[in-house]
Amino acid sequence: MENLSSCRKLRISALSQNKYRRSKGLRRRLNILNIWPFMIIVLTCFGGKMAATNAFSPLLILVLLRLHGGCLEQSEEPRLIDLTWTMEERMNMYPTHAEYRFTIVYRGELAPGYPESYLESNNLFMSEHTGTHLDAPAHFTPGAWRLDEIPLGHLTGPGVVVDVRNKIGNNSDYAITQQDLQDWERQYGRIPDDSILLLRTGWGEWYWDQGPKAYLSTESQDINLVHFPGLHPEGAQWLVDNRKVKMVGIDTMGPDSGEESAKDGWVHRILLPNNVLILENVAHLDKMPPTGSTVYAMPIKIGQGSGAPARVFAIVDGRTSTAGLSTPNWAAMLSTVFLLMLAFIGNQTGGYYLESNEIAMNEHTGTHIDAPAHFVPGAWRLDQIPPGHLTGPGVMIDVRDKIGDNTDYAVTTQDLQDWEREYGRIPEGGIIMNVTPGEGLLTAKKNLLDTGYGNCDSFIRELEEGKLQSQPGCTPEQTLEAVILKELSVIRDHAGKACLTELHKSNSPLTMAVCGSKGSFINISQMIACVGQQAISGQRVPNGFEDRALPHFKRYSKEPEAKGFVENSFYSGLTPTEFFFHTMGGREGLVDTAVKTAETGYMQRRLVKSLEDLCSHYDLMVRNSMGEIIQFMYGGDGLDPAAMEGKDTPVDFQRVLDHIRAVHRCEGEPVLTSPELVKTTAKMVDSPEFMSVSEEYRKEIKDFVAEIAARVEATHEKYKITTGPGNSTQPPVLLQLERITPTQLKQFLIMVRDKYLRAKIEPESMPVLSKMKYHNKVTSLCVKLLNHVAHITLGVPRIKEIINASKNISTPIITAQLEDDSSAEFARRVKGRIEKSLLGEVTEYMEEVYLPDDCFLLIKLHMDRIKLLKLEVSADTIRYSICTSKLRIKPANIVVHGESILCVTPSETAQSTMYYNMQKLKETLPKVVIKGIDSVSRAVIHLDEKGGQQQYKLLVEGDNLRAVIATPGTQVYTG
Repeated sequence: MENLSSCRKLRISALSQNKYRRSKGLRRRLNILNIWPFMIIVLTCFGGKMAATNAFSPLLILVLLRLHGGCLEQSEEPRLIDLTWTMEERMNMYPTHAEYRFTIVYRGELAPGYPESYLESNNLFMSEHTGTHLDAPAHFTPGAWRLDEIPLGHLTGPGVVVDVRNKIGNNSDYAITQQDLQDWERQYGRIPDDSILLLRTGWGEWYWDQGPKAYLSTESQDINLVHFPGLHPEGAQWLVDNRKVKMVGIDTMGPDSGEESAKDGWVHRILLPNNVLILENVAHLDKMPPTGSTVYAMPIKIGQGSGAPARVFAIVDGRTSTAGLSTPNWAAMLSTVFLLMLAFIGNQTGGYYLESNEIAMNEHTGTHIDAPAHFVPGAWRLDQIPPGHLTGPGVMIDVRDKIGDNTDYAVTTQDLQDWEREYGRIPEGGIIMNVTPGEGLLTAKKNLLDTGYGNCDSFIRELEEGKLQSQPGCTPEQTLEAVILKELSVIRDHAGKACLTELHKSNSPLTMAVCGSKGSFINISQMIACVGQQAISGQRVPNGFEDRALPHFKRYSKEPEAKGFVENSFYSGLTPTEFFFHTMGGREGLVDTAVKTAETGYMQRRLVKSLEDLCSHYDLMVRNSMGEIIQFMYGGDGLDPAAMEGKDTPVDFQRVLDHIRAVHRCEGEPVLTSPELVKTTAKMVDSPEFMSVSEEYRKEIKDFVAEIAARVEATHEKYKITTGPGNSTQPPVLLQLERITPTQLKQFLIMVRDKYLRAKIEPESMPVLSKMKYHNKVTSLCVKLLNHVAHITLGVPRIKEIINASKNISTPIITAQLEDDSSAEFARRVKGRIEKSLLGEVTEYMEEVYLPDDCFLLIKLHMDRIKLLKLEVSADTIRYSICTSKLRIKPANIVVHGESILCVTPSETAQSTMYYNMQKLKETLPKVVIKGIDSVSRAVIHLDEKGGQQQYKLLVEGDNLRAVIATPGTQVYTG
């Protein structure tokens, strides 16, 4: 029972403007143990009525949360904050420093036309005190720590952010005093020893946007005109004497305020001799809390260096310590070994020591990291890699005993698996890392949501103003629901596509979806980007309360968030209302899973029973126990569906060819030309070895090889590749393009033949085979559920109808082709001939007329409506329809006056009076079918715009196919 208190997590947010807004970083955990007795009481009281409405689940949760609001515990989720500015040529530089230069060595495809040969490399030239950087004690102190001598533990510690913006204002010469630091301590507590002190002046907000005029107070190269806030020397001395901090960082060009940086630099000369490191140009301090973080400042490990650009980041969760966390070598971010050029070292004016150097290097130097963009165009560049992607559990695999003296040894999969057998499985980056969205994905998602919400608002506004054009066969309200549901589904689908471009090809969920083992791209989108629209019975969430889906929204609200759209992902967490909507949709899926699984199990037994005496034989025929032939060839092709590699094909030719090319390298063998490929294939496929293969399959093999031959010929012409003895002068990489040797072609043809023969059905009992295929298909429809909008079990009732051979299926739809499919006018006319039209629908009024010696029913037809609906009816044809209906009215009792008046006289019988017959006639006449097919309740005009052409079709609800085909204007589909 102890685990019950932590087995469910719920994200809670503040209620604002009648809507719940998600609060960043706030998570609260529901103590299930304390509310368990109340859940048992409620379940006991309601019993089987739980499934009556989907709205009950969130209502129950709301009540329990209300009763046990005190059982919520607050905890924070760890997060990484990047405190480093990107190094670019437009960044602000100190006037005396060398200009930052970034040159491209190579960026493109080594073999044109082959993206897999892409390569990118660059060179850098800069001062070591550039961008967000760290000053080593040797910068101002002779004989002190140089950069490569700083202990690693001195580069990390608890983070303390002192915000003094309210005291600085616009004073670019302000110096932070001891009093300012003590004022901060009175509010937040003592600055801990061995901490990293970060000073927020507000100057960092001008680093990019307003250039050196705002950040340095001048655009001149004269250092005497440079001004920015800093730390007072007394404050620096107080920190050294009383607080023992490891490092002082600031969001300006340096800790010396005003002109101090150009003159004496007292703060540098106080901190650095005491081994207090200095961080300059620190970024994003607005995202940092005052306390509760751990800061890491990892510079390039430069030998004899007095400073270096650093990758600075913080882990914020209030509980993080440096113990147990492996510190990544952030030297890899910009590489390490360099060409060191002495810019100035020695005595400056006044006898003060100063040391500064410049660096020229390739970015792939020393201990370094390769960004995905190094070999993949459009992939992550160095500044786009998330900080969380640069740290993780460490695994060291020692393969020295296998390598020995072999300088060409490559570590194999077998080597890695051997290590796993001894030490356990290599840990992955973790599921959280696998579903962590990047900045690009979050931006794309925001743009999609803004566009989708804007379109939905415009649709709602058009409905309120009466300007929304109704779709065929729909009311304005139904049209609004249809267009909004389509718009919101597009958001989820496009977010899924954005995930595919954002995720690395080694991402675990992506691998599962691509290989087909579990899940889909929609599931990835829901985990990382957007859960999407929740639906009940194929529609947006209906009203579970009075005039609204949940009591958190305004009445009659049709906005996406009020009708079940979940814009958050499972990674970011759901708001309370999104959680309730998700519960509603998920509950329907669970009910379907349970009910439909039972139904399909029963159908499976019936199917097996009906086929119990059928069996396939070696001649591929299917016979029953009496020897009677049921099917001349099993399935029409004699192939086992379980052995299919591709869709409707036993062998995936391209996959087999790639496999043969990889296994059989055939290095010294000559290459086949395009004509030789076709000729060799035809000769081998027509040989007796392939006589056991069907003619259709042999033709498929020849067609595939012909496509390969055309591809080979096009490649050879494009790159001017020649085969034969005289090709030694051509680059070796070109000779590998579309290369197929005689041995490879022979092995390919043998493998596709063997795979086809293995795919042929073996003699076995048909019930076992059909049960297996039916079970795999139907069970996947019932069980494979993950918060999808659509009703994914809709296929189960259809399978049930097929097995039951139901005469009246539940949703019959006939697609009727038109003789003139380019005219909307013609489509409306044919629709009027097919769709059932009743007399009451075209009647303007119907009156009872009583005379002294007679009575009749006067019917006035609405001629304008008849013309609008394109109905080919008149008063005479309506008279005929009434006489041929089941009312048994004789033609003599119906009199037509003009084009739109009919007088119907009831007949008096011995069993009933004239008045009774008049009332019965008035009730039944509006239901008389005057045009169309009786069994067709609705026909919708569908506009198909595929291929760039507008083509009109009719979608007919009904199963009377013969009557639809016989209707003038339709034609039999021959596509």
